[in-house]
Amino acid sequence: MAPVPIVRVDEEGHLALDEGVLHHCLEQGGMGDAPVCLVSIIGEQRQGKSFLMNYLLRRLQNQEIQDASWMGQEDQSLEGFQWQGGDKTVTKGVWIWDEPFWVEGQHGKVAVFLVDTEGSLDLQRHIEISIKLCVFSILFSSYQIFNISSKLKRTDQDYLEVFLHVAKEAGKTCNLHPVQELEAASDGSLALETLRKARCYLMPHPGNKFTNSSNGTLADMDEVFRDSLRDYVAGLASEAGTCVRLDQKGQALTGKQLASKIRDISKYLRDKNYHFSSLTKMTEAFAQIREDLNKKTIKNIIMEYENCILEQDCYTQIEAQCLQVPPSKMQQRLEEKQQQLLQDCAAELRGEERQKQPFLQELEQRLMEKEKAFVDKYKKKYKNAVSSANRKITKKAVNQYEQFMQKQPPAQSLMVTPYDMQQGLEKKRQKLLHDCRGKLCGDKASQRSELENLTQKLLRKEEVFMDAYRNVYKGTVFSVNGKIIEKAKREYEHFLQEQLQDITPKFSIFLWSVKKNQELGKKKHQELLHSYLKQLQGEEREKNASTEKLKQKLAEEERNFRRKCNELLQNAKDTRTTVVLGTVGVVVAGGAIVAFILSPALMFKAAVSVL
Repeated sequence: MAPVPIVRVDEEGHLALDEGVLHHCLEQGGMGDAPVCLVSIIGEQRQGKSFLMNYLLRRLQNQEIQDASWMGQEDQSLEGFQWQGGDKTVTKGVWIWDEPFWVEGQHGKVAVFLVDTEGSLDLQRHIEISIKLCVFSILFSSYQIFNISSKLKRTDQDYLEVFLHVAKEAGKTCNLHPVQELEAASDGSLALETLRKARCYLMPHPGNKFTNSSNGTLADMDEVFRDSLRDYVAGLASEAGTCVRLDQKGQALTGKQLASKIRDISKYLRDKNYHFSSLTKMTEAFAQIREDLNKKTIKNIIMEYENCILEQDCYTQIEAQCLQVPPSKMQQRLEEKQQQLLQDCAAELRGEERQKQPFLQELEQRLMEKEKAFVDKYKKKYKNAVSSANRKITKKAVNQYEQFMQKQPPAQSLMVTPYDMQQGLEKKRQKLLHDCRGKLCGDKASQRSELENLTQKLLRKEEVFMDAYRNVYKGTVFSVNGKIIEKAKREYEHFLQEQLQDITPKFSIFLWSVKKNQELGKKKHQELLHSYLKQLQGEEREKNASTEKLKQKLAEEERNFRRKCNELLQNAKDTRTTVVLGTVGVVVAGGAIVAFILSPALMFKAAVSVL
């Protein structure tokens, strides 16, 4: 283990962050997810900064030791951070011990790192470098040591004021408090307010022997200095677990999070030349940096929102995917994304809350404008997708209805009456409408409208079909029933004709035959009516009409038969037998005298018949 330079000062006087060291110390292994405490020191050159850090190093390396033996042997040379007395400067830049010391904290293990800074108060020769080195030390440390060799001078206070102002402005840029809950004093001095909250630890002189030595051994120290050093270092080490680095919200930063902040600090300060001639100029410079960074943040977030909108637009180009996201849901998605981006932006913006608000308001307005423009456009796309999908659904229903009608028995077959056909079509229509109701897209109003339109289309097709079906059915029924009626008429007519032929020549039993045949004709009438009524086709109305017609036809034939029978009977009554002599019979028929010869056997029968 050894100290390594995390920030160097290059030949041109610029600060250079060592990414490898940063990654190794704060992002590898358990350090990346653990809270961290960085104990950092700034102060004048060659005034004991590295010496103090090395004794703190000894204490952390021997945490289990309870007595003062952790300080080492009397003649043990001081090792760790490079140091030496005299005027020669050793450390250049910011150095960090390359391994953490794990101590118990409030929420578990805390990774403690020691940081040494050289050149932090070399303001006369390298003001830019000194200020930036101090800003680094102040911003990423959670325990800051301001080391001075004698009483606090006015120049020390001025230096501290500059450091704190720069750190505060840079902290706004990087969203870090330089000192927790730091506020200016009533006189506007950040240095005085910090000193009021800080703890001061006075150390006695280490002794002339020590100042003239380059080994830093305990044997060279005055006893009183050794005791003060022991107490101060031990107390500092015991507090390390409670001094974790916090963000602006008071949350402990992990190693990875702090590394990200350090990168921001390096990026903003590395190549900047502020030429601070006064605190006002310094504040103005950082305010401009902050504004430029905030504008860039706003631009990046707007670009991210535009990409989000573009993704939603591309995703919903396919009709089926578009239908899954109604405009209300799309608007909700975008609003949720807006809130997330506004929260992210509030965390990324630099400066105090009052300085962030104009940027947040501008961002919110820009995002709302983009949301409205896209949602208005999306509503049209969604409406077209709904119309297209519903057209397909309703067209399929119409086709199914047409196919169903085509599969029905033809009207000529008389298998299904118009009434039953109407009932079947209505049942099919209701089923199709019910199926479509669960498939149609869009809101309730548009679905109702589509269902009404579909209902009208199906009804019109049904009406056309039923009109044609009824006409054909009615014509077929008329034709079939006409044939049945004619057949019944002919059969009855033929039967009656046979009866007439049977009774006409039978004068001997004429009266009896007429009556008998009339009864037979009436009976045949009933039989035919009963038989042929079963054969009639059509609905009740058509059957009733055909029944009446059949009855009329048969009744008419029966009346004709009776008329003819009555004529024969009347003719028979007008016939008289006038003479019966010997074997000759004389019959008067129709005004003419007919003579014929009767055999003796028939004479008596003829006489009886005539009588």
